[in-house]
Amino acid sequence: MARSGGRGGRPPTRHPPPHPPGHPASSSRPLRLRGQGLGSCQMDSGTARGSEGVDPGGRRPRRAAIGCGAGRGSEAGPARPRDPEGLRGAPSAPPPAPAAWDPAPRALLHGAVRCFPDRQGARPSDMNYARFLTAASAARQPSAIRVETEILSRMPKSLISLAAGMPNPNTFPFKTAVITIENGKPIQFDEEMMKRALQYSQSAGIPELLSWIKQLQVKLHNPPTINYPTNQGQMDICITSGSQDGLCKVFEMIINPGDNVLLNEPIYSGTLQALKPLGCNIINVPSDEFGIIPDSLKEVLSKWKPEDSKDPKKNTPKFLYTVPNGNNPTGNSLTSNRKKAIYELARKYDFLIIEDDPYYFLQFSKPWAPTFLSMDVDGRVIRADSFSKVLSSGLRIGFITGPKPLIERVILHTQVSTLHPSTFTQLLVSQLLHQWGEEGFLAHVDRVTDFYRNQKDALLAAANKWLSGLAEWHVPAAGMFLWVKIKGIYDVKQMIEEKAIQKKVLMLPGNVFYIDNSAPSPYFRASFSSASPEQMDMTC
Repeated sequence: MARSGGRGGRPPTRHPPPHPPGHPASSSRPLRLRGQGLGSCQMDSGTARGSEGVDPGGRRPRRAAIGCGAGRGSEAGPARPRDPEGLRGAPSAPPPAPAAWDPAPRALLHGAVRCFPDRQGARPSDMNYARFLTAASAARQPSAIRVETEILSRMPKSLISLAAGMPNPNTFPFKTAVITIENGKPIQFDEEMMKRALQYSQSAGIPELLSWIKQLQVKLHNPPTINYPTNQGQMDICITSGSQDGLCKVFEMIINPGDNVLLNEPIYSGTLQALKPLGCNIINVPSDEFGIIPDSLKEVLSKWKPEDSKDPKKNTPKFLYTVPNGNNPTGNSLTSNRKKAIYELARKYDFLIIEDDPYYFLQFSKPWAPTFLSMDVDGRVIRADSFSKVLSSGLRIGFITGPKPLIERVILHTQVSTLHPSTFTQLLVSQLLHQWGEEGFLAHVDRVTDFYRNQKDALLAAANKWLSGLAEWHVPAAGMFLWVKIKGIYDVKQMIEEKAIQKKVLMLPGNVFYIDNSAPSPYFRASFSSASPEQMDMTC
């Protein structure tokens, strides 16, 4: 896999040099607030396609009131429509110069590679986040009850609250717990900790776990947006009930019926099942054993002009979704050079990149591949991570990293849906991670990766032994799967769903990983995560 820290392409020059913190040009305008404690404002809803408020007859777009967050609201100037704070960006105050970013060697933590797209020369684009929002997402306002929970969590225990609708923890039947862990001391939940673990908590995640994860993300990826102003895509994180929960909320935040979205099939079937009910047009971008082919992406995008992104009627793609490491089902990983080329196309045509990376920690080679997040000078990458593959899938703890104006919309969705991730599992994971520290966690990741590397080698040995000449495959670069093509068979669906099951072997036919899952496929997916080497040898 190629490794490279540079960024191709000529950086835009239309932006003025960035100003240091405190410079008058970087100060924001006074906030203009309306309403009763919850700021609200208006945006030209014609900036979003689908339900943007454009009359069928082509009349001028309607304006729709939207919530801006608790106690906040901003106005970019009289010549521009009102807009939620941070959604449109402010070209008068560019982010800090690259010199302000932390380039310390500690960020090469555990073999992770930062991928700088020539950060000394790159100038961030002026992101208009409002155009990526659906009407429903733009209209979300903070839940007063959830805001109250946030406030209560910061208050002293002496506070007498007659406001919160929290159940009395003295009525809970669970009192204490001691959990034995591998490579560490037991984790104890005394009565006070258990009361907290079983109670409502913050929608974005409990503070101590959120802080730990933010620190890990900075050290592994060093996102260029760490120190950006809030309204220009400053990096933010929220914890979700597994990364799938976060991704579904991201999709619902962005997609209107009829919107165009990009991905590379074969792709995780759960993503397809989340996207299809939203009524979007799913456009495949051809890929090979090294992931998405940039020239193919360029060809797909050639039906639009770069400036079309400013015209909602042109319906340019909203985002590119991809699993860059150990793609499910193929096991393929994007090369560094391809990521940089793809990111430059995202800048040129102004679409978001959704980087779904659940197998990031299960890469079989080091140094670990640089991420889209590590090269995101614009604040256009939304990254999904998960502890499911390295700690436990049943804990349901994932986290979404991206520009603050969009992460805030995800949190507002959480406030009225799942309310918050499980407090108990967050406290459990937080205690474990604080006990281990970053190096201890990554040492555990190494042990897990070693296990899956041995599993992969066992399945490859069985495939070479029994399937040579009958099938073909590429060696997985990460993850848990081997993607196998049977030679001479047009469609393996019946063979996998009937004959294999008769032999008490369960695999997945390839058609379920395609946009059109009714089309025949000569592929099947074999997972090497759970079966023993002896069992894998028997199945082949």
